[in-house]
Amino acid sequence: MSRFTSSLLVVGILTACSPASDGTGGGGSGVSDGGRGSHAVGAGGAGAGDPSPGGSGAGAGGEGGAAPPGKVPVFVAQGHMGMTAVSCDDGNTWTGYRTFETEASPLLCGDTTMVSCFSGPCSYLDGNGQCQQSTTCDCDHSPGSGKGLAYGDGAFVATFGWGQPGVVLRSENGFDWTEVDSGHTYADVAAGDGMIVLSDRAPMVSTDAGLSYSQGSDAQHMPWNVRRLFYFPNAGLFMQTAASGPDRDLRLTGDFTTWSSPSQVPADCTAVTQAVEGGSVIVTSPHADYVCTSTDGADTFTRHDLPGGPSITAGPIWDGSQFMLWGWEGGIKVYVSPDGQSWSAIDTNIPSNERLGEVVRSPVTGTLVAPRGQWMSWYDQMKWYRSSDGITWETLAPADGIASHPVREMAFGYAEPSAACPAP
Repeated sequence: MSRFTSSLLVVGILTACSPASDGTGGGGSGVSDGGRGSHAVGAGGAGAGDPSPGGSGAGAGGEGGAAPPGKVPVFVAQGHMGMTAVSCDDGNTWTGYRTFETEASPLLCGDTTMVSCFSGPCSYLDGNGQCQQSTTCDCDHSPGSGKGLAYGDGAFVATFGWGQPGVVLRSENGFDWTEVDSGHTYADVAAGDGMIVLSDRAPMVSTDAGLSYSQGSDAQHMPWNVRRLFYFPNAGLFMQTAASGPDRDLRLTGDFTTWSSPSQVPADCTAVTQAVEGGSVIVTSPHADYVCTSTDGADTFTRHDLPGGPSITAGPIWDGSQFMLWGWEGGIKVYVSPDGQSWSAIDTNIPSNERLGEVVRSPVTGTLVAPRGQWMSWYDQMKWYRSSDGITWETLAPADGIASHPVREMAFGYAEPSAACPAP
């Protein structure tokens, strides 16, 4: 595979992922990777007319610009229990909340009782097609587990299900979703170079904007469980990660036919939960206090510690001139860098007992939005935030947000007009 000279930044993670029971299809066993903090993604990928590159939720940003004619710039959120929601007013309000319960989905055995993740009961369809009941619903390992959201080639694609087979849904407006795959689990979804790709040991590749898929070649990961998938347009590469217990690796491809591995990666940088490219690539996890950078097209990586040893909870994103991460170190701070190597910390106004989840940026307005991201901070404790600079954040009024299931992914894209989000 050819190498590219664009600077790549990677923020590494040191998360231990322990194997669980095998799922059906997709990455195999469904291991809780809860808190994939900030897939700080703009759009999930870069296809024709896409606003930003990346993987599921991966936080890109890029320069400002107008929406394509006839399209509506929107943020879309994906969460557990098949949840999606939309903001078409630059993150000021959220609407279009739908879940598997509201649709009496067969994956929840037709039960319309609203689930309380990790604290209440639920019904679900297992891999043998039998309805099962759980007294305490493990939403990380269920048919409704939110695993990936990407925007590319005019469509949003979301994959659900981990530990139990789920579905892949597709929408052109963020409100109306159509099932395009079922009976499998996929670790993530990413878009770029005219492809929308469902992450698996042998990924499923679409070249018709997510309508149909064909199987690519086996990535030949050493660990069994595939975890994340990212697209880096300047490097012309997708990067897929895998981790099972202490074993971790990264695989690179431009066409899902041939694969390669970086020639030099420190152990700390092999477990990747988030990545972004802005002439660079950043990869991070909820508790990493360092970043890893590559300046040779993902061939080699080096580690760079963040000041103060913070616990990172969100990011990275690229805003066109700098990389941004959010974490806790005596309070919530934003960590900024023009090159991914030298970082500085700035205090934010986020209360120290709150944490940002997935952060996503609009390349049209530069606005950043995020849900609250810490454990058991959902439903009546859920909060939604927006900011123009990543330092000063506005917390939406409860009536303007959604008391939702745990939010796992965020994406920006350009939607077809709808009654709820008409054309400007």
